Amino acid sequence: MSPYDAVLAIHKIKEISAALGNAPDSIEFIWHGGEPMLMGIEFYKKTAGLLEKRFPKIKFKHTMQSNLLLFDKKKWAGSFAELFHWNVSTSYDFFSSFRQLPSGDDYYEKWKRKLFELRDAGYPSYMDIHSICVLSKQNCLKLNEIHDKIIEDDLGIEIKLNNFYAVGRGALKKDIALTPDEYGACMEKAVRIWGLDNKVSLSQAGQFRNFIESKEGENDSLYKLPCPHYNNCVGYIFGIEPDGAIYNCSEMADISAIKPSFNYIFGNFHKKGLHYGNIATLKASQSIPDGECLKCGICGGGCKKQKLLLNGTLNGKTPYCGAWKRIYKTVKSLLK
Repeated sequence: MSPYDAVLAIHKIKEISAALGNAPDSIEFIWHGGEPMLMGIEFYKKTAGLLEKRFPKIKFKHTMQSNLLLFDKKKWAGSFAELFHWNVSTSYDFFSSFRQLPSGDDYYEKWKRKLFELRDAGYPSYMDIHSICVLSKQNCLKLNEIHDKIIEDDLGIEIKLNNFYAVGRGALKKDIALTPDEYGACMEKAVRIWGLDNKVSLSQAGQFRNFIESKEGENDSLYKLPCPHYNNCVGYIFGIEPDGAIYNCSEMADISAIKPSFNYIFGNFHKKGLHYGNIATLKASQSIPDGECLKCGICGGGCKKQKLLLNGTLNGKTPYCGAWKRIYKTVKSLLK
């Protein structure tokens, strides 16, 4: 990707937004990959400068999701402070064979060392570093060990436990993928292990806690949970692919690669025109199913990607309905 590709992407996103009746005044780039630090610092400096010059009326924010293995304080600390404002998160899959270093080196020790270097480089001491761990059949059985490891090694992270599912790179190891019900059971156990005492921050527990408190206090909480717990994301989240294709999110692009009939591409920033039918179809699918979903209010029917992947349709409720309710009930019971 070149810095000017980002400009082309914004032009196309503005075109899509206009078709949906939106006019964005702020846009956040979440740089991930692959490994975004491979692009080098100058890429991000040039890209940020070019975006500000070409779109002076739009406020841009840049964040990064990285494994941190290329982090060097002398090279990156200044940019992380000035350009990213320390909005840098990381990922490590505890007790898992997925996404390990091919060299056989101790990935955990390298990652931990870089995590501490990031903290020492000026990362705000009052903030936990956000970190993603993918849960599979392997490490779902190691939740106590993950919790204890974070405390014992004083990692200072807020961890988010995502589900491993068989799409994208996950399709290569589909034997360790969790069903939605298995993931829900793991998350119930995780919430009970982590509790709500904040000694180790569990991202989903905090999200659901805020949701519950908002729902009971304001009664207008629908969609206040973040991705992937809601369904009104069309026109607000975009996935930009290496070839210029733009989807509703990067995971919708992954699904299109394995199931061409589910290719809901919005457009390509290298090409003229939009796929208005796809945009309209996904936008229309945001209507909340009657009955149970309307009464529940947790996700409004849920993530389109999840429904396509596991149910083969954009209609109805998410296959993770039981999982989200399980987390909700567990957090609520701990709040009493």
